[in-house]
Amino acid sequence: MVRALRQSGVDATIVSSDDDVGRRLPVPVERWLEHEGVPTYFIRRVTSRCHTLVGFTFAPGFVPWLWREIPRQDFVHVHTVFSFPANVAMAIARRRRKPYAARPLGQLCDWSLKVRSGIKRLQLATIGRRNLDSTAFLHLTSQMEANEVADIGLRCPVKVLPLGIQIPNETSGCDEWLRTRLEIPNQNRIALFLSRIHPKKGLDVLLRALARVRDAKIDLVICGDGDQRYVGELRQLADQLGLGARVHWLGFVRGEEKWKIVQGCDFFVLSSYSENFGIAVLEALACGLFVIVSPNVGLAAEISTAGLGRLAAVDEAALADAIASVAVSANFEAAARGSRRAFVEQRFSWAAATDRLIAAYEDALYCRN
Repeated sequence: MVRALRQSGVDATIVSSDDDVGRRLPVPVERWLEHEGVPTYFIRRVTSRCHTLVGFTFAPGFVPWLWREIPRQDFVHVHTVFSFPANVAMAIARRRRKPYAARPLGQLCDWSLKVRSGIKRLQLATIGRRNLDSTAFLHLTSQMEANEVADIGLRCPVKVLPLGIQIPNETSGCDEWLRTRLEIPNQNRIALFLSRIHPKKGLDVLLRALARVRDAKIDLVICGDGDQRYVGELRQLADQLGLGARVHWLGFVRGEEKWKIVQGCDFFVLSSYSENFGIAVLEALACGLFVIVSPNVGLAAEISTAGLGRLAAVDEAALADAIASVAVSANFEAAARGSRRAFVEQRFSWAAATDRLIAAYEDALYCRN
């Protein structure tokens, strides 16, 4: 997002903790640097064995730094809600009378609020609600997310602004390359799971569904990582279901390797319990894949209406039926793949997303309605 804004002439920068899902990013802290092509300032998270402090990304250095730097900015865009840096940024922007927006990243959706609900409800009842009510706008990425957030009763304006994605270059021969690499027979269809491995993604349901369609000749490629213990449990489940030879665990992938893997697959599956948007879904569509998603994915209705995919409940029988049907009936030809790619290019490129975002900033800065 910040890179796209800078390419559009906005002097956007990033301040972040050095937290990396409980670990630490291998980056210098307390100074500006170019990180993945974007000016970034990292502030150290405290070292602690306390899970709450680590999960809350407790980083006291944000307080003096933001108090000094926020007055120098025109606008502050906060990403996430239930963290120390996010709450401090919103509170200081409010005190310094600087306009700011907050993007909850799905943390205000029903499923997320039920996880550690006591702590989250306490934050909302204290500083969280006041911070959110004072935003210039709440940045939500789908109408589904907006519908769920409405139940909380916030008093701030809401803007539904879908994100954009990098449109990958088309690469020929990916199917043959992937099949050779993973020793997948030519007659087998290749399904793809591309996401963080987390209980809310429903990967366990997907594995059980795949076990129900043994005769459909489908291999599953899993790209992503997560908690090692949970990933181990899922790998054990796959073995127990007799899927060992049909499931390929590739871990976290990025760059050209990622795009080659995605383009080498036939269709994509995300049986998530909650997904406020669905970047991975768009990435799959941008590579031409037909998609199967749960109705809980923020883009589900739009995908179904456009005929780009199929909806299936987070239920192993319903998902198995969808997978079996898609494997034999979906259009995998080049023309169909091209139409899915064109859909993403027209509506979800970073150029389109950035235009929407800049307009929202200008509305907030100049109080236009």
